[in-house]
Amino acid sequence: MIEHPIPTVSTAKQLYATAVRCGFPGCSQPLYTESPSDGVWALNSKISHIFARREGGPRWNKSQSAEENRSAANLILMCHQHAAEIDDKHGRIKYSAETLLEWKQGQLQLHRQMSIGWPLTDKMAKDALAVSFTSSGIVINNSNLRLGGEGGKAPGAGGGGGGAIGKNARGGRGGRGGRITDLEGNFLSPDEFEPAAETLQTRDVLPGAGGGGAPAFGDGAVAGDGGNGGDIATGILEVEPGEIFEIVIGEGGRPPHLPGQHGSSGEDAVIVVRTSDGRVKRTIKAGGGKGAEAGRLPDDWVPVSNVDLVGGFGVTTLMLVNAVDIRDGLLFVLGGGWAKYSIPSVPLDTIWTLVCIASWKSLAQGPTRGLQVCLGNPSGKEVSRVAIGVSPEFQKGSNVHWVVNIGAPLDAPGYWNLSVRSGDLLLAELPVLVEITPAT
Repeated sequence: MIEHPIPTVSTAKQLYATAVRCGFPGCSQPLYTESPSDGVWALNSKISHIFARREGGPRWNKSQSAEENRSAANLILMCHQHAAEIDDKHGRIKYSAETLLEWKQGQLQLHRQMSIGWPLTDKMAKDALAVSFTSSGIVINNSNLRLGGEGGKAPGAGGGGGGAIGKNARGGRGGRGGRITDLEGNFLSPDEFEPAAETLQTRDVLPGAGGGGAPAFGDGAVAGDGGNGGDIATGILEVEPGEIFEIVIGEGGRPPHLPGQHGSSGEDAVIVVRTSDGRVKRTIKAGGGKGAEAGRLPDDWVPVSNVDLVGGFGVTTLMLVNAVDIRDGLLFVLGGGWAKYSIPSVPLDTIWTLVCIASWKSLAQGPTRGLQVCLGNPSGKEVSRVAIGVSPEFQKGSNVHWVVNIGAPLDAPGYWNLSVRSGDLLLAELPVLVEITPAT
């Protein structure tokens, strides 16, 4: 994935010196606001990209160089609300690059007419950049980076764990290998295994290999585990004239493609041998591989304990939002608190953004406390999970908040259940009613 560097301090100063207010047409929000009580000026805007800074982002332009991407010509100043509204919460484009370029020219024209702007110091420019851009501390220029775990490279092998980028981010675990047996279910000896494995190899498909784990981005992110390999049964089967073979090749598991989504498991492969008169003579089955699992806690994280609960630990907020901005440790929420979601049809890939806040009176310093945000479908099956943690650096305070994206293919109407768990503890729960409202 290509990620261009953030704009320079001098570019930020140039932007504010040549703008008066938000670039959204008709918005009168100034770029800074003055407190009526003490006269202190507070930042009221963000620097937004016209063509995205990251590959795959809204209006990504692969022909742009890094310098073109972070130049003033590709940036526009917006108030916090309209910075969030340029693109919807799923990352889809709401306004084209041509539209944003027109807004940019309108912002510059207003500056020329009024002959005023916002003269920023270097510190103010750095603060504006810090509010506008989050960085993993890793910059990749003009390179392709593959973070998804690879599928197994041998029959029955487990898939590779997903990679992760971000401060304190963790890669996923690799999946376990499947069982490779003879037709009686006995494990193959080393002498038997090698020729059997060579026979099972194909050009593109590795029977029973586990799928790769999903990647993860952002501070504290935890990547998905690789899927476990499926079972393989191999051997020579003696048959009689007139016998009938019923062969069922199970559908392969699918990899995850949404934040926190579990991969689907592969179905079993079954051979049923029947006599000429239809009686079942023998059934041979090779179990399908288990789907890649998301949101497992790293080994050095611990669940919330009873001692933590006595200290007042609890999840105080679990809220779905349309957009959220973090400034000076505070959350600014747009369209929060909804519990009903209308969709035109099923299935529909959906990503929800939620805010989770935990607080406590006392919390002993120690390992990261691991929590999991889970999403279950109307039948009660968990389909997605995201790991979050209270690291030692946050344990010094009395609360911590997370902004979490979690996704799933919504394939049925009814109540979908969001929950926050830690070990055997259920810390919070939020049912969301999914309704089908066909477009008219």
